[in-house]
Amino acid sequence: MSTINLNQFKLAQEVGAVDLTFFGGENIVSCLYDPTETSTITLVPGEAVSLVDLGANDIPGVPIIGKRTLNSAAIFGTVVRQTKLATYYPSDKIEIAINGCPMWFKSAGALNRGVEVSAVVATPGNVQAVGTLAKLGVTLDKIASGGLGRVLINSDGVTAGTST
Repeated sequence: MSTINLNQFKLAQEVGAVDLTFFGGENIVSCLYDPTETSTITLVPGEAVSLVDLGANDIPGVPIIGKRTLNSAAIFGTVVRQTKLATYYPSDKIEIAINGCPMWFKSAGALNRGVEVSAVVATPGNVQAVGTLAKLGVTLDKIASGGLGRVLINSDGVTAGTST
């Protein structure tokens, strides 16, 4: 009779996975990917998203999110990795990690622990030092270039001072 070691497969972390061993794993909200988006643009795990206001066509319910097209665009949160679905299309419901949630990301360059980072629009799931870009969060690990590490999401979130 053989025994099975639960760690025998040495499962590795993946981009967009939430670190549930860390306080803040519950900071996840269900959102709707902008239903007015007419293109076939998809969202992937670890990709940073913005809140969307549909103006006169706005609908009540869960927050509506959209794809960021500029590295300077405000970040509301990031797409959470799901084991059954790898890409999301307009009108899909999506789980988004928000402020206070630790998530795994790939580093576009070597980063020390405690560095403020931003999400890279051109390569979803990658982070880089903030500079003048929109802030996603702070690194919890020292991350080698191209390596995986945890980021505590603490984004800028919204456009300040607007009203209807």
